[in-house]
Amino acid sequence: MFVRSPITIAATHSPATFAPGQVGNTLTLTVTNDSRQPTDGSPVTVTDPIPAGLTATSASDNGWSCTGTATVRCTRTGVLAPGATYPPITISVDVAADAASTVNEPTVVGHGGVWRSTASDPIEVRPPT
Repeated sequence: MFVRSPITIAATHSPATFAPGQVGNTLTLTVTNDSRQPTDGSPVTVTDPIPAGLTATSASDNGWSCTGTATVRCTRTGVLAPGATYPPITISVDVAADAASTVNEPTVVGHGGVWRSTASDPIEVRPPT
């Protein structure tokens, strides 16, 4: 029997279009409890393999414990109420001079690995006009 994960992840980025050589752009990851029940308080881990052409320079903690640069991993514990969202994870990234358009695909895992959700955020990279 398949049980849908009650936690989901969403990914966005800013600015809307990245340009080669830009510094201080952001990837924002948001974890939400989409069920009618609170989560069980077990550890929740977000893993974001930073796409080629981007370099992570920092990750916010905001209640999360974050490590890594090529792959950013953030973990936290605590019950998440129904319909609620944990504080977002913000990853600062620099864009390589030769970067091409890419897709950011972070994953959230919880409840001992039983709950899993992946987001997909296409990132356009083009020179400024």
